[in-house]
Amino acid sequence: MKSLRAQLILSHVLPQLIILPLLGLSLMVIFESQFLLAEMANSFRSAAMLAAQNAAARPAIWQDASQAEDFTRNFSDSNQREILLINPDGSIQAAALGDAGELSPLSPEDLRALLSGETLVKSRYNLSLEAMQIEVLAPVVDASQVVVGIVRMTDRLGNVYENFRVIRRLEIAAMLLSLLAAVGLGMWLAGRIELRLQAVMLAVEQVANADDAPAGQSVGAEPMPPEFGRVFAAVSALAERLRVSEEARKQLLANLVHEVARPLGALQAAVHALQRGAVDDFTLRRSLLQGMDDQIERLKPLLDNLAGLYALSGKPAVLQLEEVNLGDWLREILVTWQAAAQANDLGWQCGLPEDLPVVTIDPNRMAQVIGNLVGNAIQYTPEGGQVGVKAGREANQVWICVEDSGIGITEEERQKIFELLYRGPRARRFPQGMGLGLSIALDIVRLHGGDLKVTSEEGSGSRFTVYLPVEG
Repeated sequence: MKSLRAQLILSHVLPQLIILPLLGLSLMVIFESQFLLAEMANSFRSAAMLAAQNAAARPAIWQDASQAEDFTRNFSDSNQREILLINPDGSIQAAALGDAGELSPLSPEDLRALLSGETLVKSRYNLSLEAMQIEVLAPVVDASQVVVGIVRMTDRLGNVYENFRVIRRLEIAAMLLSLLAAVGLGMWLAGRIELRLQAVMLAVEQVANADDAPAGQSVGAEPMPPEFGRVFAAVSALAERLRVSEEARKQLLANLVHEVARPLGALQAAVHALQRGAVDDFTLRRSLLQGMDDQIERLKPLLDNLAGLYALSGKPAVLQLEEVNLGDWLREILVTWQAAAQANDLGWQCGLPEDLPVVTIDPNRMAQVIGNLVGNAIQYTPEGGQVGVKAGREANQVWICVEDSGIGITEEERQKIFELLYRGPRARRFPQGMGLGLSIALDIVRLHGGDLKVTSEEGSGSRFTVYLPVEG
């Protein structure tokens, strides 16, 4: 019974093995004792009353013992039953088979009931069948309605013994057939459950073995009940998440190599130039060192995004919340970005009202969000374009809008730009980078209970709006 199939079969069959025999035995006892035996008792009562009427018609049998014996012998032979004639005082007048001594005497209560004209029926039921018998005591009443004797008729059911045995055989056969049907049904149900469990197990093994085959292929045409369906759906979802996670890991590694290789290549070229003698040329050395510094600056956003991705990958993320004046905080962090925009020959507009409320945020995390949005706006806006930051309040939330007059975002890209590791096709707005910045920005904003929305048209600039809840 160590196998799952055997235990499932036992779980289906064991209740039947207990219930069906008990139910069959109970029905057998009820049927034999309450129906068959009762029906026979009624028939036997009629025969005893008929014998009492015949005895009443022959009053001489109560004075002549030989006539009484002839009566009992003839009546017993014709009915194949034992008959006994009893006097009103309880003494035996005559017995058909001469075994009157084996019969129990009448109790005083039974004798009184019989002398009052009542007919008594007694039956003894026994599972062994041999001890079953029916006994009827009928008073013999003469023409003046006086009880002159008692007829005691007994049937030990020898003549119906085989009938009871046949009935019991049929009941046992029906019970065995029911048990066989229960075993067959249990094996069928256990097989179905086992197949479903094997499907789930195969899906789990595919996940554990990192099998490339989709988990859904392990399900046949066999429909599943809701419980198994939910388990299998969860396993399939887990397999899909692991597959996506593995693809994201590979994509992240490829993007990381691609993004790091370029500045490292430039740094290596500058180092080689310095080693070959450029260090002696002041102008060339200065130009190379400035280029090396620029490449290092380009690596900083990449490292910041990787650090943000790592920080947000754990559960739960912890924010270092502080109460800050939104206007003062924005003016402080936008100073460097204004200089960066102007260095790229871009117009800078900053519309921050003086009455911006105090908000509860993690200033470092939110600075990363604003820096990512403004940095993208500067990067994807051609020279001579405009970059601007605005803020305001609507009901129970504040908004911070970063907009530009750059190349814009296509509708197809707008559906994907917040996905982790998304990189757009070349000549679009997001052909480069790690595909981390906007995904991390959205996660940070949502950790604050807010949201990040984008509106844009290709060639008409873009507008990214951060919404944050505010109290009061």
